[in-house]
Amino acid sequence: MEKKTKIILIVSGVLVAGYAGYKLLFSSATPIVPTNGGGATTGTTTAGLNFVDLSGKLFTAFDGCGTTNDVWRNVLSQLNNQADWNALNKAYGTRKLTCVFTTTYEGGLQGAFRSELSESELGEANAILASKNITSL
Repeated sequence: MEKKTKIILIVSGVLVAGYAGYKLLFSSATPIVPTNGGGATTGTTTAGLNFVDLSGKLFTAFDGCGTTNDVWRNVLSQLNNQADWNALNKAYGTRKLTCVFTTTYEGGLQGAFRSELSESELGEANAILASKNITSL
């Protein structure tokens, strides 16, 4: 194997190991305490929904490079009304999304959706919300 190839493999390994270590250290294995929660929740929320848990799932799906689309679809499908959406926004609060060592977005849930989803995915998310009479993204 050529020296140049060996160097490239070593550097690649170091980068992969560094990224894996970063994700291990800064992953959301423990609950995230969001800051600056969203607006006041109004109306009656659906019994049994844990909005802190759902907001954590969305954060985990959005954080890092790429987005886990099945997660946001699943979370949105569990909402039943505007009060649920408001409670989810409040639980999400303000969070920072990163990819490698760069902040890609910092803010609330609606902006996180806009930052992470393509136009067609945003259309799909808005269709799910509209089917439940929830204000769109």
